[in-house]
Amino acid sequence: MVEAKKQVNEPKKLMARLETYDRDNIPEKVTEKLAQFLRDNPSFKPEFVANASVAARGLCLWVLAIYKYSIVNKVWGCLGA
Repeated sequence: MVEAKKQVNEPKKLMARLETYDRDNIPEKVTEKLAQFLRDNPSFKPEFVANASVAARGLCLWVLAIYKYSIVNKVWGCLGA
């Protein structure tokens, strides 16, 4: 939690990290942990998170998009596309 607060307190660095995140090489372990987090936290949805802040909503959308991308990328990668 301390690391997360540190990241949020440095928004320019956080944005740079999000923009340059290597979405094509997400380790399986990360995808599995994220899937578990999403199962355990059904309220991790933009409409709910927006009640906390607009920025939190944006991060939620980013996380969900990256997760979905990793799933699609894995399927297409297996198909040799």
